[in-house]
Amino acid sequence: MKTVKIADITLRQIKKKKKSTISFKNKIELAKLLDKLRIDIVETGMVDGGKTDELLVRTIALTVKHSILSCPTGLTTEDVEKAYECIKDARKTYTHMLLLQFH
Repeated sequence: MKTVKIADITLRQIKKKKKSTISFKNKIELAKLLDKLRIDIVETGMVDGGKTDELLVRTIALTVKHSILSCPTGLTTEDVEKAYECIKDARKTYTHMLLLQFH
């Protein structure tokens, strides 16, 4: 029997939109709802926008109890360390690097 894991990228997509109208509180509520639904992986946006991004991901890390919290990261050591510091308090963590190919 094969297992299918579901990953939600809503928070990552919200982060990509510069003019997002979703509040900090609503992003936390969304993460709680995804966790309550037992979504396997909840992916946050990259932690590259300063203290607000860091605080959001740290807060989500403390909130999520069942899902794996995933945080994309850049390619530098600093980027990886910053992402890890933000999600290290989550029960289950996962980081991954986003590699972009330009044509």
